[in-house]
Amino acid sequence: MSAGQGSVDPRAFGIALDAPSRDIGTGSFAATEVRTRVVPPLATATSRAQRLTIAAVMADVVGVIVGYALARPVHLATGADPAPFLHARATLAWTVAFWAPIFAAYHLYDRRRLGSPAEEARQVLHAVCVATGSVVVFTFFAGVELERGSVAAIWATCLLTVGIVRLVMRKVAHRLNSRGFTAVRAVVVGVNDEARTLARILQRQRWRGYDVAGFVAVEPAGSASVDGRPVLGSVEDIAAVLDRTDAGTVLIAGSAVSSETRSELDRQLQASNVEVQVSLGLPNLAASRLSVQGIDGLAMLSVQPKRLSRRQVVGKRMFDLVTAVTLVILTAPVTALIALAVRLSGPGPVLFRQVRVGEGGRPFTLFKFRSMVVHTEVHLDELTSRNQADGLLFKMADDPRVTRVGRILRRLSLDELPQLLNVIRGEMSLVGPRPALLQEARRYDEQLRNRLRVKPGLTGLWQVNGRHALPFEDYVRYDLFYVENWSLSLDLYIMAKTIPALFSRQGAY
Repeated sequence: MSAGQGSVDPRAFGIALDAPSRDIGTGSFAATEVRTRVVPPLATATSRAQRLTIAAVMADVVGVIVGYALARPVHLATGADPAPFLHARATLAWTVAFWAPIFAAYHLYDRRRLGSPAEEARQVLHAVCVATGSVVVFTFFAGVELERGSVAAIWATCLLTVGIVRLVMRKVAHRLNSRGFTAVRAVVVGVNDEARTLARILQRQRWRGYDVAGFVAVEPAGSASVDGRPVLGSVEDIAAVLDRTDAGTVLIAGSAVSSETRSELDRQLQASNVEVQVSLGLPNLAASRLSVQGIDGLAMLSVQPKRLSRRQVVGKRMFDLVTAVTLVILTAPVTALIALAVRLSGPGPVLFRQVRVGEGGRPFTLFKFRSMVVHTEVHLDELTSRNQADGLLFKMADDPRVTRVGRILRRLSLDELPQLLNVIRGEMSLVGPRPALLQEARRYDEQLRNRLRVKPGLTGLWQVNGRHALPFEDYVRYDLFYVENWSLSLDLYIMAKTIPALFSRQGAY
């Protein structure tokens, strides 16, 4: 498909990007809801991003100055002599200039390279350590000797103040990206599953600052749109597509293109001042497990194997057990009130029991507070035609079987509190894949059976990334990612994200 033969101009779709009749989407309600926002021209977005970077640098400098100011009273609180710190004050003022370049070397001002909050926290920690070391070196050659307590105070207070500053700036940047103020248009190369997944992620995570204008087909496209977004052209005319869409980013789905096509794309994009990102085409692989090595001019990816050791399995179980018992004790008053409300909501038991599939395919009885009227299975066949989920799931936003009390419990996932008992019994974990129904597990293929390699979780990546608003393939992707990349830090990250996700009520039915 050339630019002049059958390609689709996104301007013809209007702001809403209405999907044409020939759409090869999955039929998933989540995948076809394409909401767009007003995105500024590329030059304007670039200028705004530069001003935001300058503001971030100035904020960091202020954070360092405040950190230095707090370091002295912190140091003196330990009973240290104030004279050495006062003597070094003038020399320390010069070292403020070191921090921003060091932060830049750690890519802390590249707003699109920052990963999760945990990854950014590690970058900030390393940068603060290096910057503190540079302060020590500079003061040494300047003939000023800093006590160990002074250095420790500077490190601690600057880590605190800079961390707070960067948290605020991160929130500001995400808000500006989400509202389109600093967002840029992007085109996705490929129309396969991976390319469509990339588009869905950026549609859902608008804080990343990308607005997908459409797809670029690797081969002549058989449809005018994919999941409600236009197919803008083919690889051969990508330069014209970029010019027509005013896109500033090209996202290449690695599994959709051959090495020859990548070389062709690289050649065509050499003259274009656009950001190019290429996915690896390796599903469920965390970036933390990868490193790039060069072998005689060839870029090689080194993949670190990930297998749970016996010590890690025991550690995860102990963490689950201690945390679950603590939560049961702390939530006892709330649990009692919920049980009373459920009992008064209508006839039926307080607890709902259902057989689910656990680790290794072993069935277990899952506990929940009853949120529906009794004998709900009798009415399920009548409601099948109103299913709003895809794949193997059944979900309804306004399920008539849900009671008034149950609707409130579901919005905050309070109906799942009894699953802490499943965690204590060892049938579930605090964090893991969504517990599958028997009828779902019977239809699993070889890939989906990998979900059963670990215990199902009370919460998980699917919970903190959209819950029921996710299409089935994203459920699977998040669960398999967790299985392949488990770590205690990942569990802690997911648990920290669970409470905000519950109160946001995104995807809650």
